Amino acid sequence: MADNAALSKEEMERLVKEAEEKVQAMLAQMTPEERAQAQAKAEEAIAADQAAMRQMIADAEAVRSAPASHREWMERNTAQEHSLQAYPGAFVPKDAQNAARFCPHCGASVSGGNFCEYCGGRL
Repeated sequence: MADNAALSKEEMERLVKEAEEKVQAMLAQMTPEERAQAQAKAEEAIAADQAAMRQMIADAEAVRSAPASHREWMERNTAQEHSLQAYPGAFVPKDAQNAARFCPHCGASVSGGNFCEYCGGRL
């Protein structure tokens, strides 16, 4: 199929109408039991998609709030206890080997390694 972004409004409307007609033709050939099974399957798929969207929204909210929690952590500690890391905006205690670090991309606490366990950003 062609790139949908390049289609005109009329072309998109035509494609939607054709798809609706195909679905109606398929439904007309189904028995009531088959239609009920198809409806149940569609409802399960919709519920799964809704759950996935809720999780994505919750994840986005967590990422959005992570820098604020990072700032709150910084405010609880004195400036003398921290040193600037090589990452812009990321502060960690001077004794970085024994203290928690924070991802410079999302603000999540990281325990080590080269990548953030939450967002996958390079540390």
